[in-house]
Amino acid sequence: MRKNFLKKSQNKAKIFFVKQENLGYNSSIYKSSKFILRSTRFTIDYKKIFKCLDTIDFIYDPINKHWAETDSISISINIYKTFTDELLTNTLIHEALHGVIIRNSGHTIPEEKEHNIMYLIDPNLI
Repeated sequence: MRKNFLKKSQNKAKIFFVKQENLGYNSSIYKSSKFILRSTRFTIDYKKIFKCLDTIDFIYDPINKHWAETDSISISINIYKTFTDELLTNTLIHEALHGVIIRNSGHTIPEEKEHNIMYLIDPNLI
C-alpha cells in the first residue's frame, strides 16, 4: 500500500471526525449513539479517535481475512485485502470508532452496539 494512498484516506477520516466533533449534539455520531443507547449518558472521546488515526500499521492475514483491526490505540490494516480510496477511508473511520463511546460509568459499549451505531451513521461503515 502506497504511503500517499494511506495519507489521503487518513486525512479524509480526520476531516470527517473534525466535522462531527464541531457539530457536537447535532453530529451523526452523537445522534446515532443516543438512539442505540437510549440515553444521553455517554461521551465520545475524539482525542482517542485522532490518536488512533495517527497510529496505523500493517498486517498480512490471508487466513482470517479481516479488513483491519484495532485495539483502540492503533489501527492495523490487512494488506492482504485490496482497498479503494473510499473503502480505506470507511475502514479507518470504522476502526477509529471502536472503544471511543464511553458510558458515564466509564465503561465502553459492546461491539454489537458500536456496529449498530456505525450502521446508522453510514451503512458503508459496516
